[in-house]
Amino acid sequence: MVKNLMLYGQSGYDSNSTQNLAEFVTGLEECAVILMEDGVNGLMKPIGAEMTKENAPYHNLIQQNIPIFYLLEDVEARGGISENVIASIQSITYSELIDKIDAAERVISWL
Repeated sequence: MVKNLMLYGQSGYDSNSTQNLAEFVTGLEECAVILMEDGVNGLMKPIGAEMTKENAPYHNLIQQNIPIFYLLEDVEARGGISENVIASIQSITYSELIDKIDAAERVISWL
């Protein structure tokens, strides 16, 4: 169970929003982030490339060891495939999203 579950739907290409997200969750106890809607933009690593600050908008969250999930259906709806998503970010389905929301003590929506 997660104490604070953050639902994030702002574009991963907006560096100001992703930086604000990283700063916000830093102060939260037992936090996890679920990327959905446009939040999945920026998850795809360049084919054959490693993750760097330049190609990973959620790098700050990854460095903080905050669990990050993304909605598989939202990546697929935008033409992505899960095999190209940064390996440290896990996929979940809408059904699993409902389970995570139900189990969380508090849900914070940043959609």
